[in-house]
Amino acid sequence: MLLCSRSLSVYMRQFVCSVIIGKDLVPRLGVITLDNFKKQMLNELHTCRLPKVALWLLIAYLHAFLIVYFNVSF
Repeated sequence: MLLCSRSLSVYMRQFVCSVIIGKDLVPRLGVITLDNFKKQMLNELHTCRLPKVALWLLIAYLHAFLIVYFNVSF
């Protein structure tokens, strides 16, 4: 069963880093992936105009929302 066409698959490479089945949240976590993620996060935090406290509160709220409504915990 195909999920998408080959041309769509090639196009989506820039957006999709993995396909997850079931509850496997981090199927291929590696040192290079973590390093790239860290660099991207630091870059986004550096360029973000919002106060960092506001971001922290938003993340805390979203985390609580996921726990309450989807029974997901990190």
